[in-house]
Amino acid sequence: TKGLTHAIVEKTLQENKNTSFFKTYTVSSKNFSEEAWDFNTDDCKALRAKLETSGNSKRLDELCKYIFVGIQSGKDEVFYINMDVISQFNLEKDIIYPIFRGEDIRRYFSRCSDTWVIYPYDRETNEVIQERNLKEKYPNVYRYLQDKRDNLRGRKYFDKSNKKWYELWCERAYKKFKQSKIIVAEISPENRFCFDTEGFLGNTKTFSLVLDDNQTIDYKYLLGILNSKLMNFYHRLVSVPKAGGYFEYKTQFLSLYPIRTIDFSNPTEKFQHYKMVVLVEQMLDLNKRLSALQGQHEKTLLQRQIETTDRQIDQLVYELYELTDEEISIVEETVDR
Repeated sequence: TKGLTHAIVEKTLQENKNTSFFKTYTVSSKNFSEEAWDFNTDDCKALRAKLETSGNSKRLDELCKYIFVGIQSGKDEVFYINMDVISQFNLEKDIIYPIFRGEDIRRYFSRCSDTWVIYPYDRETNEVIQERNLKEKYPNVYRYLQDKRDNLRGRKYFDKSNKKWYELWCERAYKKFKQSKIIVAEISPENRFCFDTEGFLGNTKTFSLVLDDNQTIDYKYLLGILNSKLMNFYHRLVSVPKAGGYFEYKTQFLSLYPIRTIDFSNPTEKFQHYKMVVLVEQMLDLNKRLSALQGQHEKTLLQRQIETTDRQIDQLVYELYELTDEEISIVEETVDR
């Protein structure tokens, strides 16, 4: 870019010479043209091509019915509330639902954030509840929103729309959330996918994946692949890096993931699918137990079990994608960099 000079590069390198942030490697000059520059090594690009062109894989968006971002309220400070606010105003819970934030999502588990969203829509039709009905059926919620009405008027883009003054800016379809799904944080330093069977809603810092109804692969099989080192490696090749070693996890990147499909008529592949599901079930259980523990000794023992199971999942993924030892080294060196 025009703002990048030799002096800036030298200064940055000198300031960080004692850190492990910078690693050097050779990139072919043919990667630099008028198009977007690709700083990935030839080995990384070759492995990416292998993953994307395998006849045994499909893009994630080909397997999913939905890949979607969460609710955009337009006024988080009004619509996102905690139990203290619910109790203080005695709000009717029929139109209040628990919601995930990006920071609640971890690998294989989610934290309970005590964040709820006021969602003034019909569960079946997703039509907004008319103001008269809202006032009659949910008088406390209505009064709460009335008290915040001046604050809600600040949404200029909203005021010009045909939405009612107490609506969310982009509510999403309620039914999309109320099914089994895999959730990922929008911004993260690594692949952090968790499995939700409780129908939590999500905010704009989360993306949800819902498999097609005709898919035969199990959600837990998919979860193991998504959290693997191999997909962590792949995401770094296709996504946008952010400051501090973070990456974006949006539909445009997630949809590209090459997911190894399973031929269930093949006993070997059927067993690999079964083995992945079992390992991921172990990870889900271990992480759930870990989050509930207080004692450091018990946590350390469980963490070792988690690391062991994680390595087993990674090894199984390498087998599924038929990676060579050299390709495995490329993945692990890139992810651990």
